[in-house]
Amino acid sequence: MRIAWAILCLGLHFPCEAVSRDELEFRRWQHEGAERLYLLFAPHLEEYEANRSLPLWLLCPGTNVDALSMLSIVEVTRLAEKHVVAVAVLEGVGLALNVGLHSAALPGRPDDVSYTRAVIADAASRVNIDEEQIYCLGSSRGARFCSRLASELPASNSTLAGLLVNAGLRFPRPNNGTALPIVTMHDLQDGVNPYDGQGAAYWQESVEDAVEAWADFNGCGQRLPPRSVLDLEESLGPTWLHRHSECESFTDVWLLVTNTGRHASGSCGSFSSCAGVKWLGS
Repeated sequence: MRIAWAILCLGLHFPCEAVSRDELEFRRWQHEGAERLYLLFAPHLEEYEANRSLPLWLLCPGTNVDALSMLSIVEVTRLAEKHVVAVAVLEGVGLALNVGLHSAALPGRPDDVSYTRAVIADAASRVNIDEEQIYCLGSSRGARFCSRLASELPASNSTLAGLLVNAGLRFPRPNNGTALPIVTMHDLQDGVNPYDGQGAAYWQESVEDAVEAWADFNGCGQRLPPRSVLDLEESLGPTWLHRHSECESFTDVWLLVTNTGRHASGSCGSFSSCAGVKWLGS
């Protein structure tokens, strides 16, 4: 199976000059009365590739993780250069993206879906973005926020092309999005977001129930028996793949299960160097 990888100037203090290739840049502006920022990375392109459209990875941090730290944790720039994609690293107000129970917004918090739309628009004004290949990568709270974006971004005609998340997949209720491919990883001994659910107020549903809900939503016709995966990071230890296939428009749902005792397994936040990248990569 092969699935190809997967903001306009708003007059919000965004200068319109093009970003230099292979450049890391903080972008700041006033959005809905608050200073917001994100981190934009664009890989180097040769002159003959200047008009090439790039997929965009939205990288969403967990609680109390800033954009620069998130980029350092997952070492995603190396992968972005390899797969030739642009990366926009989001940052929540108070280092907490707005997402609560059932991947819905928390009342009284900033509208981070609107903020994400502005990020996509600004990135597209700086880099030639393929708007049909926008992917969301997230860990913990960032994974839950990716789940929210899958439901709510389509209202602005910015539909995600896939989710690659770690330790936080949820099924939005209601889900206003469309079927999309998903790769998620979760640890059996996760003490923050327990595998079997019944954790914090936002974490009542089990991981497998969330995966099943996505598989049903994607119209998957087959659930394959779990199988051992041997080619992931050594630090992950034994890893099992649960896969739902024969889904609408090739929107398979993959769950990678580890047993490390860690909330976010792996040397680089796990998802950035694991099978999910290989699956979503061309």
